[in-house]
Amino acid sequence: MKAALQKYQALQPNYQLHATSFVIASPLARAQIQEKEMLGYPWMSDRWWNPAIESGLFHIASHSYDHLSPSAEPVRHSLGVRGDFTAVQTHADADSQIRKARELIEFIAPNPAVAKGQALFAYPFGHTNDFLKREYFPNFFDEHGTVAACTTEAELTHAHSDLFALPRFVFGTDWKEISDLPWL
Repeated sequence: MKAALQKYQALQPNYQLHATSFVIASPLARAQIQEKEMLGYPWMSDRWWNPAIESGLFHIASHSYDHLSPSAEPVRHSLGVRGDFTAVQTHADADSQIRKARELIEFIAPNPAVAKGQALFAYPFGHTNDFLKREYFPNFFDEHGTVAACTTEAELTHAHSDLFALPRFVFGTDWKEISDLPWL
């Protein structure tokens, strides 16, 4: 992806390209997901995070601590819920999935945006709920440091978009090739 963005940037110097890659923070959860869902291929390693940031083309942002993935054991949820991020309904569960994830990602790969208090979050499975959108994110910024959260709604953002339920175009689902970028 980095090489593709660099190539596209060279061809389109009037566009300032920048991507955010949302990652799962927990190395254990990533390893378990790789093993169970990706035939053991090491696609979820954090080895590429720092080079991506250093390229100036990417930020690394949180996709939660363990994605509440059915493949992860254990998950950071008081009831052990998997596969349903709408179940994050308490401050403790939200902190475990959101604040702890941002802290770990920042430790592994410091991001300029995070250092400026501009951390982003993408809901696992695109799942959100009123507790996260209306209580946790807006009222506990000093704890979690997240300025916006993204769903998987494939829409353009606008002045009236909800900061804690922003639409986004997901690579592989909504766009597949670098040639799809101009319309975004």
